Amino acid sequence: MSTNCNFWNRKDDNLGFACVTSGLSIPHRKYLKAGGIGFELSDGSLNYSTERLAELYYSVKMTKILFLSAAYQFIMNPGYNQDRGPVSIFSLRVHMLI
Repeated sequence: MSTNCNFWNRKDDNLGFACVTSGLSIPHRKYLKAGGIGFELSDGSLNYSTERLAELYYSVKMTKILFLSAAYQFIMNPGYNQDRGPVSIFSLRVHMLI
């Protein structure tokens, strides 16, 4: 969900929030639990749980072509593993329209 920021006279700014829950198929879980190697997921074992993520961001229009965004993500069970996390990620992004 996102909205422009007209309510504080920043019509070109954008405020957003998202929540995501994702999981793995049963065959994929079994493969990783047995120590299978994946492109992004593999640490020898898997104590499976769904991965849950929440993100909040704010994008500021700096000039006609330059935007600056700050974001915060909170991730529970990163990599679908109950033995990992939670993790907090802060990020900053510059976007230029050309």
